[in-house]
Amino acid sequence: MSYRNNTFLDFFDLSVNKLFNIIYHWSIQCSQTDIQEILKVSRPTINKVFQNLRKVCIKQLNKENIVLGGNGVVVEIDESLFVRVKHNKGKDLKRDQVWVFGLYERDTTRCLFFVVVKRDAVNLLNLIYKYVAPNSIIHSDCWASYNRIKRLDKNYVHRTVNHDLYFVDPVTRCHTNSIESIWCSAKMHLKKMRGVKRCYLQSYLDEYTWRHNKNLTRYGAFEAVLSSISNIYQPGKNLKEEKDKVDDLLDDLDAMEINDQEFEFGDDDKERVPLEDGNIDELNPLVEQVVDPLVDPVVDPLVEPVVDPLVELIYEVNPLSKLDLLSFEETIDLIIKQIEEGLYLEYRFSSDLNKAQRKIIYEKCDLKNINYSKSGTRYVIVTIGINKVKNDTEILKNAKELIAKELKSLSQVECPRDENVDKILIENDESVKRGKRGRPKKNLKFNFS
Repeated sequence: MSYRNNTFLDFFDLSVNKLFNIIYHWSIQCSQTDIQEILKVSRPTINKVFQNLRKVCIKQLNKENIVLGGNGVVVEIDESLFVRVKHNKGKDLKRDQVWVFGLYERDTTRCLFFVVVKRDAVNLLNLIYKYVAPNSIIHSDCWASYNRIKRLDKNYVHRTVNHDLYFVDPVTRCHTNSIESIWCSAKMHLKKMRGVKRCYLQSYLDEYTWRHNKNLTRYGAFEAVLSSISNIYQPGKNLKEEKDKVDDLLDDLDAMEINDQEFEFGDDDKERVPLEDGNIDELNPLVEQVVDPLVDPVVDPLVEPVVDPLVELIYEVNPLSKLDLLSFEETIDLIIKQIEEGLYLEYRFSSDLNKAQRKIIYEKCDLKNINYSKSGTRYVIVTIGINKVKNDTEILKNAKELIAKELKSLSQVECPRDENVDKILIENDESVKRGKRGRPKKNLKFNFS
């Protein structure tokens, strides 16, 4: 059993040294291009390690069990647009905007991010109701979706600041500068990577949240991620199962009643009698003499030569490319028949076949409904099999899709729905005063006299 089995190392075909080097460079936030030049590792391999490390961060973050705020604790909330159209022009205007809702606890500097479809009251109020503790003080801007926060049954104290007039409210001293600073830091983290795909945005935000909530520096994330890996992928879990299996097997052997006298020796399994005690020199005739290949052996005419039966089994095997077309067709028919009988799943031919021989393989496979694939340009390698034969590119693509699907399922959390929030949303909204945004108009007086 390898030490890599049932561990984080089992995901990669890399040496331990290179894998730990990639993890270290990920922890200090090096780009994939730099890691590729430093460690001489392919870009897809580095990307696979990065994706698995983000999975570790998401599992260790455990966002579902995080609650911010508390009695008298200030929680700043805000929403931000992460996909902005430059100069409000171009084809990106037709793409959907990506809004992110953020929460920031001022005392502990912890934060949470959620990618939302719309920044309406249905999504934002449900997220606030689930992830903000009762009796918290909530600071926000004057976005209309926040007007019903006071009516929730968790005794929230809601204070707002009008950013069109000032950054800090002069009366209540309410501000959202901390969450605005977090927005800047998170966006700079993504800009260093020249942007990310929309489907992976939540996973990258969760990785940033894991780093920020643990207050990790560039040189503190390495020990933290190794500790997280050891907590999630524990090799000792399966070792206990294997030990139990061995103990059960030993108990079964002990329970069996075995009598050595019941076993009889056959003709081929004769009982060997040990040698009697005596002089060791008597064993010299039994020792085989070393024959020098450069010296001709002395042949005794009175002694019959001993013929090794294995010599008769040695014969030369011609490769398929050296066969004539008739023999080649018969061989291909035999290989396809064995595949159909289930002797093996697929058969890969060598790259020395010519075009005529490869054409025979394609025609035979089409007649028998056998899948085949070819790879290479100068030296073509043909593979046939019952199941769909996948080349290395398809296998790598499927592996990427599997990791991407798992990342999406881990990072994307369904927006919660609570009955109390739904009641407030259905109620009449006449009691909520809607203030006008923008600066008050100045009283300008013009004298035309």
